Amino acid sequence: MVCQSILIGEADENCCRFACGLVSDLSNYLEKNMSHYAGNFIGGLNMVLRHATMQLETKLHAMIALGDLCLAIEENFRPHLQESMDCLMMAA
Repeated sequence: MVCQSILIGEADENCCRFACGLVSDLSNYLEKNMSHYAGNFIGGLNMVLRHATMQLETKLHAMIALGDLCLAIEENFRPHLQESMDCLMMAA
């Protein structure tokens, strides 16, 4: 999926922010059905948060997308919770 490639790759930061927005929108639209795709997106969002040279504004977009994804898939986020929390702590 293009959105995942942008999140994981060394894309322009504006493209990365756009991809984070798409993840947020998809999460809000698909809700629990987003569980089928969540693992791939969570990995990409966590990579953005871990990335040392990403601007804080880009990381903020990734945090928002991760939160929307978490709210959408509810208990299905649990397997990703610890890794995501670690990435959130590293993002600052």
